[in-house]
Amino acid sequence: MKITQPKNRLTNAYKRGILTLGSIMVKITYHDKLIECEDAEEAIKILKAIEHEEEFARLTTNARRVRIEEDARRKFGYTWTAQVFRQLVDSLGESQKRVLTLLVRKNKASDEELRKTLKLESNQQLAGVLSGISKQAAALNIPARSIFLIENESKGGETTKTYAVASEFSYTATENNWLDE
Repeated sequence: MKITQPKNRLTNAYKRGILTLGSIMVKITYHDKLIECEDAEEAIKILKAIEHEEEFARLTTNARRVRIEEDARRKFGYTWTAQVFRQLVDSLGESQKRVLTLLVRKNKASDEELRKTLKLESNQQLAGVLSGISKQAAALNIPARSIFLIENESKGGETTKTYAVASEFSYTATENNWLDE
């Protein structure tokens, strides 16, 4: 058996095996690799192995998803499923996604950092963005505090707000490879 890179073709040729008559060599393209089999028997074995590998990968992915959901339920008492997470993220606007991205990456950010990131002038404008996140979460029956937390600090009579990502949201974002998108 010989594995090589296939030639780049403009058709869907990668979806079918190529049977070369004469020497009866069977060629199979799988994951951008060309597998050349000496005979049909070897090709059948390879195809069965590929089928088994794909089934194993599918089952492993499903088992991992179930484990992640059980871990989240155990840790946080609320289940962030991949579907619920995706629904929330898809319902958010760009400013809201940027806020959450910053919070997931840094864990915490001051109101000043968030305003600077979003190019906002006031905390009132920032409150509008954060309110949008809370409203989208509420529409999915997700407590807003499962996404971000607000901490007020007073120093010398001046109050500053610090926003922190909720651990369950950070965990779910990481498990769903959200920042890699």
